[in-house]
Amino acid sequence: MRKLVKLVVVLGLAVVMTTSMSCKKANEEKQPPAAPAATEPGLPVLFSFETDDAVAAWKVEEVEDVAKACKVSASTENATDGKRSLKMVLTEHKWPGAYTTTFPTTDWSGYKKLKFDVTTDQPRNLHIRIDDTDSTDYASRYNSGGEDLDKGKTTVEVYLDDVADDISLKKIARLVLFGSGVPAGETWTYYIDNIRLEK
Repeated sequence: MRKLVKLVVVLGLAVVMTTSMSCKKANEEKQPPAAPAATEPGLPVLFSFETDDAVAAWKVEEVEDVAKACKVSASTENATDGKRSLKMVLTEHKWPGAYTTTFPTTDWSGYKKLKFDVTTDQPRNLHIRIDDTDSTDYASRYNSGGEDLDKGKTTVEVYLDDVADDISLKKIARLVLFGSGVPAGETWTYYIDNIRLEK
């Protein structure tokens, strides 16, 4: 009798385990596949801002109160490559802006232009600074004279031959985008996207 009871218990446990595994497998089959993580495109695109890491790669200087005058964030407005852009909001400051030291490649010597798209709600100015690993001051880096942006979208082009007159294209270390002389009481908003190299 005891053997019969044990046999019934063992058979009962086997049925429960088999049923549980079948339900688990059925539930797993019903789950939709995980969406692939967003990735940044490879070269020649440097930044498309489709990932949080790409946005986080852009920083604000912690000197001369620049951090109070510049905010950067991801935006779904005015994207020109993918679904997101980098929103840069500037307030009163002489030179407010953001920079990055993170690139898919630091060797730009095989390219002719640095290009990117900027959208603004009013005509604005935008300055571009590029450092190499040897840059220490204004004289040892590339400084654009300032780009005049029209209202709406502007594609900015920087000829790398001009950059090469000042720094080495084989060891790029920093890219800075900034405004000049934002007046008190004003807010300048830039949507930046599709930062790329062109041959």
